[in-house]
Amino acid sequence: MEANQARATRRWSNRVILVATIAVVATVIAVIAVTSTVLSAMNNAMAVRGVNNPQFITTIYSTAEPVDQPIAQVEIPTAAVAVPTALPSATPSGDWQKGERVTVLVMGIDQRPVENPAYSLSDSLILMTMNPLSRTAGMMSIPRDLWVDLTNHGQDRINTALASGGPQYAMDEVSRIIGTPIHHYVRVNFVAMQKIVDLIGGIDVYVDQDINDQQYPDMNYHFDPFVISKGMHHMDGATALKYARTRHNTSDFYRMRRQQQVIMAIRDRAISIGAIPNLAANASEIMGTLVGAIQTDISLPEIVQLILFAKDLPAENISKTVMDETVVQDYLTGGGAQVLVLIPDKLPALIQRFYGEP
Repeated sequence: MEANQARATRRWSNRVILVATIAVVATVIAVIAVTSTVLSAMNNAMAVRGVNNPQFITTIYSTAEPVDQPIAQVEIPTAAVAVPTALPSATPSGDWQKGERVTVLVMGIDQRPVENPAYSLSDSLILMTMNPLSRTAGMMSIPRDLWVDLTNHGQDRINTALASGGPQYAMDEVSRIIGTPIHHYVRVNFVAMQKIVDLIGGIDVYVDQDINDQQYPDMNYHFDPFVISKGMHHMDGATALKYARTRHNTSDFYRMRRQQQVIMAIRDRAISIGAIPNLAANASEIMGTLVGAIQTDISLPEIVQLILFAKDLPAENISKTVMDETVVQDYLTGGGAQVLVLIPDKLPALIQRFYGEP
């Protein structure tokens, strides 16, 4: 009898992990609205396990491009290190129960199969924010070449913070640099995004210029050419991932905008009627793909709350911003590396747009 109960508990535990994993990706990475079918499954799982669950944290692996070479440390220009005052709405606690805004740092890691994920750089950095009172959400992309003074690690690119001190350290450093609180983090494997796109039947994306990237890197330090023409395309997971990551003939600012475009396309597809049956039919595949691909400090009850909020959030209530040439400027380090530094007096206006405030 006890053995049967134990097996039943383990089965429910696996279901909770599965649904929670889907929820993290759906809610935080793409601000995806999950339908009542998934909500019902999660509520049933929580009824078995109870709402006081430990934080859902898994290990992570990834595949990505080669890491940047170390660069010499130099003094950052004075104009580039001032930190703006935190906005009033950026509450330190992020208590959703009190109607406070929640902000999450999503990090896509830069690592190949043979590399240790503990030393992976963050290939992409995207802040996500959700405000329950104004019923708004936002995305803000941060350039990985932003040159900053990291606590106890000297001057370096912001994308090295994850490898220098882990997810919590990276979250704290980004919070300190932009001058606003960040409450949670998600570290994610790009391959997981590729699988999700395939499981929802692909996404529709408008490509605004021809792309011919003969040097797009594969997973074994070689090349996997990526060619796509201007126009509307229905992309599978592999194509969507390449489109989001290619840097051929474009700036990193443009690449960050493409990443947000893919995120919104995933959202649009996921809330369509045909997406949920496909997800349900491939639940076991999702489980195998995503468990081990995500690490987060968001607890299961918080995930449920964020899903309930995001379920009916209109697309027009989601702001999309990029830390681009309007708020950063080129800077050449003493070691000859081309990086970016903040223009402090331009940053507050960008953060206000990110928060969806006047």
